[in-house]
Parts: sequence; C-alpha cells; structure tokens
Amino acid sequence: MSNFTAIAAVTDALRQRLKLVLDAEIGANIEVSTMTPDRAEDVSDTEFQVNLFLYLVTPSPAWRNQPMPSPVNTGSLNTRPPLALTLSYLLTVFKPTNNDVVAHLLLGSAMRVLHDTAVLDRELIGNAVVGNTGGLGLTEAVDLHRQIDRVSIVPETMTVDDMSKLWTTFQAKYRISAAFQANVVLIESKQTIPAALPVLSRGRQDQGVHTQVGMPPVLLGTRLYRIEDTVSIRVSKPAAEYGDQIAFVVDQLPPGDADAALRFTYSATGETIYIDAPFITASVEFEGKRAYELRLNAPLSSLLLRTPPAVPPDPDDPLHPRWRAGIYLVSLTLTTYDADDLPLPVMTSNALPFALAPRIIDRAPANVPAGAFLLDVACTPRVRDDARAVLVFGQNEYAISSIADPGADPETSVLTFEILDSAPSADGYPLRLRIDGVDSLPIDFTAQPPSFDADQKVIVT
Repeated sequence: MSNFTAIAAVTDALRQRLKLVLDAEIGANIEVSTMTPDRAEDVSDTEFQVNLFLYLVTPSPAWRNQPMPSPVNTGSLNTRPPLALTLSYLLTVFKPTNNDVVAHLLLGSAMRVLHDTAVLDRELIGNAVVGNTGGLGLTEAVDLHRQIDRVSIVPETMTVDDMSKLWTTFQAKYRISAAFQANVVLIESKQTIPAALPVLSRGRQDQGVHTQVGMPPVLLGTRLYRIEDTVSIRVSKPAAEYGDQIAFVVDQLPPGDADAALRFTYSATGETIYIDAPFITASVEFEGKRAYELRLNAPLSSLLLRTPPAVPPDPDDPLHPRWRAGIYLVSLTLTTYDADDLPLPVMTSNALPFALAPRIIDRAPANVPAGAFLLDVACTPRVRDDARAVLVFGQNEYAISSIADPGADPETSVLTFEILDSAPSADGYPLRLRIDGVDSLPIDFTAQPPSFDADQKVIVT
C-alpha cells in the first residue's frame, strides 16, 4: 500500500511518461502540464501543450473494506482497511495555431502513450514527485511502488453530454479530449486496531465449540387472562392491564428441564426487566398447529421483577424495578444444563411487542359543572416523571399539569389535568389516559355486551 503521496505520485508518473515519449517521438519541445483546463488554455497561446487534469477521485467499490494481507509501514497487521481510490483524468491538447491537425497528431500520440502504459512500472512511480513538491516539506517518501496491486491505466468512455457537462464546469472553451482512469490506488490507514490476546481455551476445559441441536424457541403470540375467584378466564383486549395474568404461546420448546425467564425491554428507554416466576405450561392449539402456552402463575401486579440476571429481586429495595405503562419487546430466554450440571449457552427467542395499558382506578371530581376545572386521575402502574402523559377528555387532549407524591402506595400515581372547557353531558365523558403511546381501556369487559366503565367517566352538568 501507499501513503498520502499516492495520488500525486500517479499524476506525476503519468506526466513524466508523456513528456519522455512525446519529446522522443515528435521531436518538439512539448509542454506536459497537470493544470485545470481554464489555466492550461492561457499557457497554450505560446506553445504546444498536452494537459493531464485529474477531475474526479472516487472510492473503488471492489476494494472497500478489504484488509490487506501484508504488514504496513509500521509492521502491524492490525490496521483498518485501506482507502481504495479510482482516479479519473482528462487528456487535452492545446495549440498556439489554428491548425487542428497538429492538435490531433499530439492527441493521438498522447493517447497511444497511455494505451501502451497498461500499468505504471515501479521505477517510474518511485521517481515521481521528486523535486516537484512545490516547496512543501514532505515527511514521508513516495512508496506507491510497494503496492501489491499495480496501478492500471484504462480508457473511460464518456458521452457527449457528460463531456459537455465537464467543460461547462471548467468554464473554458471546449477542446477535443480523452478520458482515462487509474485504478486502483490504495492509501493505508494510520489508525491501528488493538491486537487480541491469544486464546487460552475454547469453552470449559478446552472442550471446543458447543453445538446444540434444534432451533431456538419461537414466541407466536400473547394471551390475556382475568382472575376471578382463583379461576383464570381468558379475555380479548387490545392491551394488558396491571391486574391481568399473561401467557405466551411458544413453539419449538426444547424438552427437558430448563431455567426459563421472560425478558421485557421498554421501547422508550431501553430499560430491561426479567420475570423468573414459575410458568403454568400447557399444550394448546394456535392457528391450526400445536404449541405450548407459558402462563405466569400470578397477575402482573404480584410478580417480582429483576434487572440484570445476576441481581435477585428485592421488593423492599426502593430501586426495585417496577412495571410502567407503555410498549415492551418481550422474549423468552432458556438456560439448559449438561451432564455435569453446568449451564449451557442461553437460547433466546424472537421478540414480540407487548403493550401494558395504564388503568384508571379513580377520578375526582366524578361530577362537575360545565366549564373549566382541575381533574385528579389516580392510575396504576405508577407513572414516572419522564413519562409522556396525556388525558383524552371527550375529543380533546390535555397535557399533565402535575404528578402527586404516591405516598405509601408505590404502585399508584395521581395525575392532575387542567380541563379548559367542558360542555354538559348526562352520559358523561369516558376518560382515556395515554402513557408513552398506550391508552387506558375505559371499557367494562365483564359486561355483555361490553360498555364504557362508569368508574372511568366524568359527568358534566
């Protein structure tokens, strides 16, 4: 590979090659320049000139993110992939006379030189840039000749429209030109990657890679249950509530004993909690196929939660993790054991979205005269200070005004909303509390048919 001098080395090597062959072949003193076409046009008023202009530098897609198999100048193999570039040149002939035939002679000779130079030889590249640094103090010598892949020179086909756009950009009078590409130029990175230590063992007792036969478990869906007199009754709701019992339908559950845990990741913050409660396992039919149902043995409000796997749940800890209303991503983790009763790698299922809706347990006042008033709404689970809380009252949304101290009950919050205007309604206004994008359910699902819950209404007289 090369250092930062690679682009200049290619340009100067091509310039020297053109100068050497044109002087020997034509016999005249031909000026070979590497200026922009508008500047080269001014010089051509007094002498014949062949101009090689680098008009475009693009990354080489074939070489991107490809590490080199040899050490760089520092002797390290732990470096980032090199910067791989393709250089696009425009070859133009300028003349001091009106005789275009002379220009065509020079263009044909210059194109043949580049055609014959299929690759840049190492000696030519090594002599490039020497004495042509423009007064810059180079701290590194040209080393493009050490690159493994040789720099090839190939003609580039350009349409009349593309050529016209180029010359419009140059703001110069059009001259007959030919395009060439130099590919590939590799500039090595100076950023190193930390070298990894040697591997001491592969797995326990250097037993190598552990292979588990079978597929990981797959979560197919969620089921909700309401507990009445110790009996679980399945209900159909758009979201779970704090007092519900939840179950997950699982396919490809491996046989044998395993430590199962449900992992809930809160989508708004990325906070993760775990449930290790025993599951009630049953074989069920789900969408025409047999699967397993893993049902928690208690409502959500009675479950102990933990954060990292190494931290056991402690309900007396004030920082003990608790539920919060919103959207979760839930997955199942299974830990199995080998013959020596040592844990095998954890298997993790796919993730399913799970919505936990806030539940309004009280409101004050329940009856109010028309107009503006303050409304206190008690809900569960507890609403945290960073939550986005909105109350839907009728057809209007109201932002939260304040959150009261939960006091002795850490699972309940009292939110205050300022209702700016309300019209009389004998039927009352159902309240919907929206926490982090999930609405409470103002419906009594025990009634047949379901109706709005009277305890989640405000009567306006």
